[in-house]
Amino acid sequence: MLYGCLRNTGTAIFDATIQKIVVVLAIFFFGQFLALFLKPANAFANEEEITLASRVDLPPYTERGATGGIEVDLVTAILAEGGFRAKFIQFPINRMVLSFVNQRTDGLLLQLQDVKTGGCVTDVYFEHANVAVTLKEAGLTLARIEDLSNYAVLSFEGATRFMRPAFKTAVEKSPHYVEVAFQETHLDLLYQGRFDTVVGDEWILRHSLKVLFDETGDYREIVSHPIMEPLKYVAHFHKDFHCKAFNDGLTALRATGRYDAILKAHYERIMEIPGLEKR
Repeated sequence: MLYGCLRNTGTAIFDATIQKIVVVLAIFFFGQFLALFLKPANAFANEEEITLASRVDLPPYTERGATGGIEVDLVTAILAEGGFRAKFIQFPINRMVLSFVNQRTDGLLLQLQDVKTGGCVTDVYFEHANVAVTLKEAGLTLARIEDLSNYAVLSFEGATRFMRPAFKTAVEKSPHYVEVAFQETHLDLLYQGRFDTVVGDEWILRHSLKVLFDETGDYREIVSHPIMEPLKYVAHFHKDFHCKAFNDGLTALRATGRYDAILKAHYERIMEIPGLEKR
């Protein structure tokens, strides 16, 4: 009798184990099916890889060897809509164009809308919102770009070439104007009182604010002054059908709301500063 009970118990345990395995496998295969179902419709038609000349890591736009970041995620999603895989090849900013012209890549990212580089040109896929940033405690007012002439200004390398002429005119009258390549250090210099204001991309500066707090525990509230027009960027490709696929993908991404969702997710990541609320 005892043997029969043990046998029945063992059979029940075995049956329960089999049922769990079946459930796990069912969930796994359903997940695989769902992943395929949610894939962009055109992805099945063409899995061609497109090589893209991209900038070196500049958080939060390009991060971890171009495996993540705002621009990387957007471009990857745009091309996936057309059934293409994006492969980012990173170059210093001054070598990006050369790599494209020399046919080392299929495409070239991050080109100003009015710059002629060759190949076909896509629609604007991204905007850099450049602002002037000051410390809230300083109480400075910047209402227009000409106001920069009254303050010590720090900006990114090549700013007077990339920005509109009004910016160059203003900073030429500044009592102290400096361009520094590593934008990650700009807020630290602002904290030290070396400059009155930092001019650059708002998301880069906000990301730097977060990193600075993580590394030092020091936090100062900053104020953004939107006194400049955003810079609009396009991509270039050698082949017209790549431009068309990019533009179609961009249109689809915007129409479905995924474009805004990608931006929103990164914005929330950048603005969240863990530990700050405990101060």
